[in-house]
Amino acid sequence: MTINFDDRIVVGTLLQLRGGDGLQYVGVYQGESSVSLTGYSSLDSLVDSGYDLGALVDESNDLERQSLADYAIEAPIARPSKVACIGLNFRDHILEMGHEIPTYPTLFAKFCDSLTSPFGKISLPSISASTDYEGELVVVIGKLARNVTVDEARGVIGGFCVGNDTSMRDFQRRTSQFLQGKIFDASTPFGPGIVPVSKVDYQAGLGIKTVVNGEVRQSSNTENHIFSVDQTVSYLSQIVTLRPGDLIFTGTSSGVGAGFVPPRFLQSGDVVEVTIDGLGTISNEFV
Repeated sequence: MTINFDDRIVVGTLLQLRGGDGLQYVGVYQGESSVSLTGYSSLDSLVDSGYDLGALVDESNDLERQSLADYAIEAPIARPSKVACIGLNFRDHILEMGHEIPTYPTLFAKFCDSLTSPFGKISLPSISASTDYEGELVVVIGKLARNVTVDEARGVIGGFCVGNDTSMRDFQRRTSQFLQGKIFDASTPFGPGIVPVSKVDYQAGLGIKTVVNGEVRQSSNTENHIFSVDQTVSYLSQIVTLRPGDLIFTGTSSGVGAGFVPPRFLQSGDVVEVTIDGLGTISNEFV
């Protein structure tokens, strides 16, 4: 799968890179398939340090540029202390799945092993016959957060990514707790990198689209969230301590494969692209 970086990555995105020498680097995408290396090796460590990601992006403008083709792009956060997910957060998706509108956010979790890179191939599990796609906005926590208000939520967000909450529907439906359909190894791509919160007008709503083999399947806007990003961050922080690098997948809209009659689950060779305005595109082939 050939990637056109300028069509996929937004200028100013912080990328987790691996060089041909096997070492890791943090770079800032500068456009024209070029990247500036920041001197840091790990986005996990950088976010955990509380460094101002927006300031780092601005400082990178004066750094030497290199070809992005010389590096592999990895998942921006590899080992978050937690990956929280919001289910049933778009009214149209709730209706297509036959659920009632929730009074409170529907929470589940993923494990670190579920995460994978934004442009890599994803293996279809042989034990599941119903692998599905779910394009979502992903929040990256930037500061320690406990019992923050909705108005305070923006101040603890480090940035945002594009995500695909890949779901194995048959496993999801085996029990009333659908975690097992959400945690398959290396099934959940996100990235391409982190766009700092200071560079994203997320409170005005961001367009989000999922395309499968060139066909638009999902098209909505995060302004249609039942529970906004700030409400979600506040709600979660009342239950658990949110730590720098923690991820929150914020829910998907209608148009998932399970919503079609008959269902349109992913097959070997399918390419799923998720795009969010101002954040870029992730693209994964399922094999």
